[in-house]
Parts: sequence; structure tokens; C-alpha cells
Amino acid sequence: MKIKIDFVTNSSSSSFIVFWPYKIKKIEDIRSIIQDSNNVIERIYNDSIVKNNGTLITNKNFKKLVREFSGVGYIQTNIDVVEKEFAIRNKISKEDVYKKQYREYLWEEYNKKREMETINKVAQIITQYEGRYLYIYVYSDDVNAYLEQEFRWPLPHIKINNH
Repeated sequence: MKIKIDFVTNSSSSSFIVFWPYKIKKIEDIRSIIQDSNNVIERIYNDSIVKNNGTLITNKNFKKLVREFSGVGYIQTNIDVVEKEFAIRNKISKEDVYKKQYREYLWEEYNKKREMETINKVAQIITQYEGRYLYIYVYSDDVNAYLEQEFRWPLPHIKINNH
């Protein structure tokens, strides 16, 4: 067990997966959809250009979209279900699944299940948003409290709370 003995923060962050109707190239692309202060528009524009590149949602970009969704932590695979299935399949108790000889195989199964769930979700997103551009934004309550907690995206999006 690790114990942190210096400054500990209680801040949170949220990731937003936003489906834009076009690739963002200039600040006017943001202004045409978002009606907010110049500071908010400039921040979203900078985050769109610097931290994102806007991935076109198509079957051609399937692998790239899977990587992006995996990286943002959107899929939350239930480890309890994986443990239970693993224990049943290997005829061991649920308490034994973390023994050294099983641990590696359990995590391998967990990762495979998570990957399959991600692939299925990306396939749904392609069906629903094909032709749009995917941008991922991450805002925390310490620096960007308004963008994390109060701002309402006027576009289809998915919010992921990282508390």
C-alpha cells in the first residue's frame, strides 16, 4: 500500500466527448455554435486545435476511434462480473481469483472484455454520428470549474466524470 504524505487534492475532472458537425479550423467555427463569453470560446477553440485534431467518425477511422475511447476511460467494465465469470470457468472461489497463479489471466480477461465493450460502443457511435468529428475535452474544477460543472454543450456529447 502507498501512503501519500504531502499535498493531496480533492479536485475532480470531467471528460467530454463532443460530436462536432465539422472539423474546427477557425474560432468562428466555435462561435457559430457556442454562444458564451469570449474566454470560453477561446478556451474551447484552443483545446480543439492544440489538444485535439478532430477525428472524422467513419468506419475507416474505426481503430483510431477505439484507441481514443480506450484512452479517455469511457468504458467502465465491471470487474465483479469478470471475477465471477473467471471463478466459475476455472472452478475456483471468487477469493482465489487474485492468487498469483490466476492474477495475470484475470486481468487479461478483464482487458479483453473491456476492449470488446469499447469496440461495440464505437460501432454504435459510428452508426449514430457518422460524418461528424470527434473531439475530446478534459476540464477540472480547480482551473476550469465553469467548463467542467456548469457549461452546457449545445452539441451531442458524452460526459465522463473522473472523480
